[in-house]
Amino acid sequence: MIDLSNNENTLIKHDFKSIMNDYDLMCKYPCDSEYLLKEELAKKHNVKSNNISLGCGSSDIIYRTICALNARAKSENKELNLIVPMPTFDLVLSIAKALKVKITYIYLKDDFILNVNDIKPLKNSYNLIYITNPNNPSAKELSQNDLEYLCSICKDNTYMILDEAYAEYNANFISIKKCQKNIIITRTFSKIYALAGLRIGYAIAENELLSFIDEFILIDNINAYALFCAINALKDEEFVNKARAMTLENKAKLEQVLNELDIFYFKSNANFILHKIKSENYHNFMLENGVKVGRKIHNYPLFNRISVGNIEELNVFFKALKLAKEKDLV
Repeated sequence: MIDLSNNENTLIKHDFKSIMNDYDLMCKYPCDSEYLLKEELAKKHNVKSNNISLGCGSSDIIYRTICALNARAKSENKELNLIVPMPTFDLVLSIAKALKVKITYIYLKDDFILNVNDIKPLKNSYNLIYITNPNNPSAKELSQNDLEYLCSICKDNTYMILDEAYAEYNANFISIKKCQKNIIITRTFSKIYALAGLRIGYAIAENELLSFIDEFILIDNINAYALFCAINALKDEEFVNKARAMTLENKAKLEQVLNELDIFYFKSNANFILHKIKSENYHNFMLENGVKVGRKIHNYPLFNRISVGNIEELNVFFKALKLAKEKDLV
């Protein structure tokens, strides 16, 4: 069974044997060394180290942001309103539902383009806008004008998480000015840096906002091996460039097969592609043929997301996809 459902980077691997064999890391708490990674990230993003917060994956930061804002809203007898374009990263919805947070859904059109003007914060509530850029699962990216509009409405009791998990896959990615009021940018080492199994991510924001969010942090929320592997990965620009190039090469092969089979798909600057399917039975059929594809997409049952895997994984996928085509499932 191959897994092409989680957008992991399986194309290239780090050689971190010296770190993983350092048993001294195992018997020490990592907190006294976290500043090393924060300093490296601060240099990369041209901010101060106190504008960086580390997490057990970026999902950890998303979780405590929702918790912190929900607690503040309740302390003022208000509610937190989570505003999410749909479809989106499912974990965000799971957290909100568990905390009984109000959710305002902004449904995308059939072209998966978000009209940011549809996002309207509620006046008497705390609002948290959650945006994935590039979008997950479509890989559509927001324009400069879209980003400027979103930044302009983040004031008073309206906040935004801008989740840029796949930003590094586009060498010309458009982001925003860092450390703007009420805005948290999240990034991860799980995608292009190929450290998904170590669970490490980070946030960039104003120090005052991070201090508030980090009231909900678990002490030593990342482990020492993840910390030092991330430091080394961040310094290895050649690895990132090679991973990006290999992704582009394999994505071109994936697009070629989709074109040959006359399967509609959206162009992507990330390490996954969203394509059309004809039947919801497609997922089980692919499983039966040795491939785990992307999860079913809320409100878009006839689309599926596939990760750009290594060539061995893609060859298994291509074989199964051709069989699915013969069964009229795609």
